Amino acid sequence: MSDPIDKMIDFFCSLASFEKQYLDYLRSHTRIRSVSRTGYYLRAGEISDKFAYVATGLFRYYFCDCEGKDYTAWFADENSFIPSFASVSTGTESRFTIEALEDSQVAEFPIKILNELENLSESARLLSRNFLLQALLEKEKRESSLVLDNAIIRYQDFQDRFSHLEKRLKLHHIASYLGISPVSLSRIRRKNQKETQVNA
Repeated sequence: MSDPIDKMIDFFCSLASFEKQYLDYLRSHTRIRSVSRTGYYLRAGEISDKFAYVATGLFRYYFCDCEGKDYTAWFADENSFIPSFASVSTGTESRFTIEALEDSQVAEFPIKILNELENLSESARLLSRNFLLQALLEKEKRESSLVLDNAIIRYQDFQDRFSHLEKRLKLHHIASYLGISPVSLSRIRRKNQKETQVNA
């Protein structure tokens, strides 16, 4: 199994060109953290000052309403970063909980280290801007889809975005992400299967 920190460094290098001294500095401040399945990386109301690369495993972001019902906002698997870059950068309380859906390992480092590297490296600044831009685009797309698209279209979008995760996720987690009940999701899946058989 590859070392989580090595995987993170390799991933950074695939996105931008970093000088070795900056990579060594980042590596020296990065620690490996394991989160068992059903465990939590971060709970709602907590403040995180660390940014983490998911080396192995799978997480979901979810919110809870006043009645205890949860709503899945996002999934984060290998080569993703948690928690949200915006919340870590601003030092605000997390509005969501991040739960491990599988035994997972992350490589985490203090956000202040990335801030220091931004002052020294154009590559680090570019990386941070890309993280923020990607987060904003995903947030806008997600919010507009929940308002404008019906459940069938949202499921199609889910399959486009997370097709590689569908078999790793439980039915109720996918339904929660789509904003529908597990019964409704099962109905959509059966309809899709029938259409596939007819068109075969």
